[in-house]
Amino acid sequence: MLTFAQLCGLRLHRPGGTVAANGALSVSRCMRCDKEIMRQGGGLWRTTPPHSRIVWRKADMHEMSWPMQDVE
Repeated sequence: MLTFAQLCGLRLHRPGGTVAANGALSVSRCMRCDKEIMRQGGGLWRTTPPHSRIVWRKADMHEMSWPMQDVE
């Protein structure tokens, strides 16, 4: 039987909580390995590229905000 870490190693990440989407790009945090993940279009969830990160903060009313989608 595979462990959660092995599933994530096979790029089978599972987004948890909410997913922020901007056009074809979606970002979230994996509920299995707790890493920041992203996907483009309907592709597989992948960890963010090396030396990059997602900045999680509340949207400012004067900035463009991304629509949030609940993950089931």
